Amino acid sequence: MKKRIYLFLIAQFPLLLWSQLILIDKTNSNYIINDQTLSAKGKTCRVINCLSKNYADGGASSVRPFVLFKVFDYTAKIPLAKKPENAIYIDDYIKTTVVPQLEADMYIRIDDFAVANRNSSQLLDSLILYDGKTYQLLNGVIVSELFNVTGFKQLNVLQTNQTLINIEATIVQTSIQTKDSIAIAKTGKGSTFGKMFLRKKNGNDFTFFREPFFCRDCFFDFNNEYVYRKEFGIIAFKSKYIYRTSGYAKVEGDFATSTEYYYYR
Repeated sequence: MKKRIYLFLIAQFPLLLWSQLILIDKTNSNYIINDQTLSAKGKTCRVINCLSKNYADGGASSVRPFVLFKVFDYTAKIPLAKKPENAIYIDDYIKTTVVPQLEADMYIRIDDFAVANRNSSQLLDSLILYDGKTYQLLNGVIVSELFNVTGFKQLNVLQTNQTLINIEATIVQTSIQTKDSIAIAKTGKGSTFGKMFLRKKNGNDFTFFREPFFCRDCFFDFNNEYVYRKEFGIIAFKSKYIYRTSGYAKVEGDFATSTEYYYYR
């Protein structure tokens, strides 16, 4: 039987909800919220950081939720007359969807440091921003990525998972895949699949990269690199470009990813 140890605290398994209309209230004082438009090779991506100021469950949990929303093919914000009835506030989304997955991610197998095989990225139907006065609907291909901003000293560089942003982690040794300048973790024994590693530090900026779970060329399962600014969020990232091939709403559309990587900054 495979034994498991805890990275921190373990709770329930994640709820994978795909068809959701998320509403981000930018006046919510419980979160550090900022947004910016990043570009790479003529393509743009709207990025919204939503970092909780507190740990979940009043500090009883080891999870400090952070959601990165990426809007590929972003065109414009569409004003809405009122809040849609089916919109889910960011507080509820984090409580019911994000925190359970982040807590479940704190499982790790003791024999090879493997983590659960699943992807923390989700495609969303729509995203709404509220600035205290108006509601605005964002167009594009919307991806949410879930993270846990929790710092601790590692006993082993493999003591990590797919969602952990640990600025106290040990910088991992890497090799570079020449074609796309992709960092590959060199850890010796143990599983690196689906894990986040710290690559370098520069003041308050920390570069992390995540290994894919199964294959480096599959949809939604490729290498990712992020530049995380302490107490701010993601300021740059490298990934493949995700685009729609048919349909309009997520539930009826088809999607694909580029063959090359883009460094958005």
